[in-house]
Amino acid sequence: MPHMPPTPPRKWGPEDVSDLFELDEEHERHALQTVVAYLGELADRGVHVADVERETDAESGLMVAAELRVDGDREIRAHFPSVRLPWLRSRADFAEERHVWSEEETIEMFVHGVGYLDWTDAVEAGVRVAHARG
Repeated sequence: MPHMPPTPPRKWGPEDVSDLFELDEEHERHALQTVVAYLGELADRGVHVADVERETDAESGLMVAAELRVDGDREIRAHFPSVRLPWLRSRADFAEERHVWSEEETIEMFVHGVGYLDWTDAVEAGVRVAHARG
């Protein structure tokens, strides 16, 4: 029997999760872009996300909370500030805007309750959760 290559992770697009967001609100559109980008980064690192749900009861202020179900029964719980995606990916380039934002809202991303200021660190935390044995 020939060896079958593993199935690549699903590539999520905005159309796959747009029903979870109120797209007439600017911060909701930012949140949609962030969640889709996070899903893409996880897929690029081999994480198979089977389902995405919005955890509105876990949200506060302009934070968006998502529950990402991965292979098996594991979940990645992630919270992101609803700011423009470039602010999260390249904080140094937007220091002044982030300073103004942080006076009123948190600028950290959270994965399973741990705060991250760096986008890559938040993605790697999601990868660790997805691949954790448990």
